[in-house]
Amino acid sequence: MRRLGALLVLLLALAGCRGEEEAAREPLLAERPEVEGPAPAVLRWAIGDVEAIVPPLATTPDELRVADAVFDGLTRLDEDLEPQPALAERWRHDDRARVWTFRLRPDATFHDGTPVTAADVRFTWEEGVREGRVAPHLRDVRGYEALARGEADGLDGVLVHGERTVQVLLERPRADLAVRLAHPSLAPVPEAAYRADPEGFARQPLGAGAYALREPWSPGAFARLHRVEGRQGPEEVLFRFTDPTTGYIAFQQGRVDLATVPEGALAEAEERYGRAEDGRTGPGVLGGEAAQVYLLGLRLDEPPFDDTAVRRALSFAIDRGALVEDVADGGAVVARGLTPRSVPGGAVSACSTCLHAPNAAERVFAERDIDALELWIDRGGGHRLLAERLEADLAAVGVALDVREVDTGELYDAIEDGRASLYRYGWTLEHPTPEDVVVPLLHSASQGVAGGNPGGFASEEVDGLIDEALATTDRDDRLALLRSAETLGLGREQATIPLLFPTQRLIVGDRVDGFVAEPTGRADLERVDVVED
Repeated sequence: MRRLGALLVLLLALAGCRGEEEAAREPLLAERPEVEGPAPAVLRWAIGDVEAIVPPLATTPDELRVADAVFDGLTRLDEDLEPQPALAERWRHDDRARVWTFRLRPDATFHDGTPVTAADVRFTWEEGVREGRVAPHLRDVRGYEALARGEADGLDGVLVHGERTVQVLLERPRADLAVRLAHPSLAPVPEAAYRADPEGFARQPLGAGAYALREPWSPGAFARLHRVEGRQGPEEVLFRFTDPTTGYIAFQQGRVDLATVPEGALAEAEERYGRAEDGRTGPGVLGGEAAQVYLLGLRLDEPPFDDTAVRRALSFAIDRGALVEDVADGGAVVARGLTPRSVPGGAVSACSTCLHAPNAAERVFAERDIDALELWIDRGGGHRLLAERLEADLAAVGVALDVREVDTGELYDAIEDGRASLYRYGWTLEHPTPEDVVVPLLHSASQGVAGGNPGGFASEEVDGLIDEALATTDRDDRLALLRSAETLGLGREQATIPLLFPTQRLIVGDRVDGFVAEPTGRADLERVDVVED
């Protein structure tokens, strides 16, 4: 399960005077050598601390933001989130989307001029599987399981033909593979440089993206990037590693251009700086739906949730509007499906029971003599506040909710071994596609916590729609099939219970033009301009 971390964490608003004093002491920019001529246009972005910025080791949203600037993948996503050529100049696939062939650009080089080769691509992907970092992206590649278990030396399904051709063989169709390969953790690294000095490479990596590091990045402090000759975007990008509260104070003081609005400060930020109309284009607060969904998971093979009517009644009992208002600080919207609307093909109303209908819920619970349920949650992350809101909703329909609060590891164990029949659940989409949530949460092959379907949902009809979608190369037809699968899985079967879609909470300053956030929170910095004061 990809944990929806810190969705509802309630921080003290602006962390008091100590946070303000610390922010005031921070330099406006990291110290840099004196240069002749006008100062470069610098984009200053406050993000959380990172542990790795190198594909395939980068995994957190903030790590991937830095990696995305330094490294190019085989593909990239345009503003409509469609795949476009990047290091690969073209690609093709068979009629079932199981065999893909990518041709690298003849001028594709790393920042030192070393050519990007097909062997570099294979090395990077295999290293990611060995490290256990890229499972969501490459699980369908032939040989993945054997390499992940240490039973093979490489990926049988990644073939290198000369310097510039990579062929990918899949166990099952993936018509969305070109979108998936735009993920920063799959961007190639130069094998020779990586192997020669792994620690040094991790501190000052050599990529093929629009930006290169001026010096080794400083953990807990900053990473300073300069634009590569011939590329677009601000001349420099300074990533400041800090917590949301300190970063937001720095934004208020004009010390950074982009930051995350901390919990408890969203209303004030929108009133003071305005809200982006489309939710994703600055300046102002970007409140568009993030690529995340917060749910209740259910054990479907045991009473009472083996009864579809009970599952639907539970969904009817929940006042999602109150969850958004009372618990999520306005930093979320009601979920009526699995796929956020910010993702192309997102089903706005796939869940017909994601409405507050307490009378209908009370009738079903009374007919089945259900007056108590147990909810498992993990400690921290604000989950207790959500559970208390659910307690009130269920009490209103005659059901007492016993909340079992445990450590995260124990929660996952309880889900796997069946002790937890009702549990809080979160999923983060790594790619802005419906496949990234519909397939893991609704396909019968995605069993277990790691797979995304720990409740054991299985439907031949839903599986058939998903399988057909994964083999359908026409995008509109594929999205229609996925919407049908989602509607059946939720509207008829109630495989799981969506509650909320968190929102982005990014804030963009007036100096920044052209910043457009993907649902993942990343952005193409080559489209950005910075206007100096």
